Amino acid sequence: MNNKNKYTKYKTLIIVFVIVLLIVLVSLLLSKLVLPLSVILIFIGLLYLSIYYPKKKDDEEIEIVIISKDSEEKKKEELRNKLKDNILAIDIKTIKDSKNEDKVIEIDIVSIKDDKEDKKVTSYIKQENVTEKVLFANNIPKKEYEKAKEEKEVVTKLSESIRKLKDNPTIITKSKEDAKTINKLFKSSVSTKPSYIVTSSFNNKENNAKRRVNARKLANNVYNACDKEIKENKIEPLTKEEKLTCAYIKTAVDDKDVKFSKDKDGYINVIGSNSSRIKFKIGKKDKYVVLPKDEAKSIKLDKYECSNEENKNSNIRVVLNKIKDVLIIKNPLIKILKKEKIIKEKKDEYSFNISIEEAKKLIKLEEENKKLLDKLSNINKNAHILHDSKSYNQELKLLNKGINKLKNKNINITNLIIRRNNLLKFLSQEKEKQKQLKKINNNN
Repeated sequence: MNNKNKYTKYKTLIIVFVIVLLIVLVSLLLSKLVLPLSVILIFIGLLYLSIYYPKKKDDEEIEIVIISKDSEEKKKEELRNKLKDNILAIDIKTIKDSKNEDKVIEIDIVSIKDDKEDKKVTSYIKQENVTEKVLFANNIPKKEYEKAKEEKEVVTKLSESIRKLKDNPTIITKSKEDAKTINKLFKSSVSTKPSYIVTSSFNNKENNAKRRVNARKLANNVYNACDKEIKENKIEPLTKEEKLTCAYIKTAVDDKDVKFSKDKDGYINVIGSNSSRIKFKIGKKDKYVVLPKDEAKSIKLDKYECSNEENKNSNIRVVLNKIKDVLIIKNPLIKILKKEKIIKEKKDEYSFNISIEEAKKLIKLEEENKKLLDKLSNINKNAHILHDSKSYNQELKLLNKGINKLKNKNINITNLIIRRNNLLKFLSQEKEKQKQLKKINNNN
């Protein structure tokens, strides 16, 4: 910040005192009432100073903490405690206006929740005299800036994100100057008083025009300085069970417009043509679908309470003991997917679709696989019986027959082959024992 900007806040105060001194001087020359008049004017000046100056000073005071890798452990521990709460990382880009003042043109916000990146939004603010040349010089794509909104609209929308945090939120910024600019930008719309964290590991002298805003980088700098880490919050790949569940749903509702998505929390979202949503989870322990309580009343499956995130006041978890149980909730599914939005859309989703034909193929393949698994189970069961009764040759015959039938099928028969090989080894050893025994008997 240059010296000119540094003393701008005292401009009005200086003007008032100059006027007071001029009046006193004029009074001294033209009147005998110099002393009373000068006392009154000085009193007015002091009154203005007592009202205006402290208020202005208090308004501009914000808590800014600077952290680096070399900071004392006590300071790091203090910041680690602050980073346990929900926080925001805010990065901005500014340009000069006609009065040579910095105006925010681009702002990037990342919310960090439970040490994970939660939500991210980049917004552009309309400023005057922004030409293509200015955009190019500031490394801002023209197509992106075309989406820019008025400052009031952007600030109002982004302020909602700050309000959702706890009182006195912690905000990570690039520099002291950015902290002051951000505080001024949001001060009128946010009642809470945030504290700001700046990391010295970021080059504060970096060219503001060339760099792209990157709030996540700022957050990482602070976390690294505090010996903490922002955990990757990625969407896990679709599992075989999840895809099969989607296939059963697709064939059950028989609607080509029904689509799916998977979000960061592991939910599969079933999306109807009217953007209505039903979500389910197919985990290692729990398999359930989240349904409105009214729609789930008549369903004859186990049910238990939802989490707060699933809106437990209105919804309930319907347990899927096996994937095929989704067919039991066919009618409620069709009814709900025809309504307007049931569950709000989440950002950062992996969207996908399954055609009805593909769904039928997946189900057919699963049914064929189940039959093969049943065959494999029966072979193992009968082999156990034959082995216990010492009918080893019959057991070997059964195993060989089973391996030949299943070897070109989509099923793992490794255990069957190992069992057959162990049996052959056992029979070979028994045969060798018999030979040795016969030899001993002949010698006797």
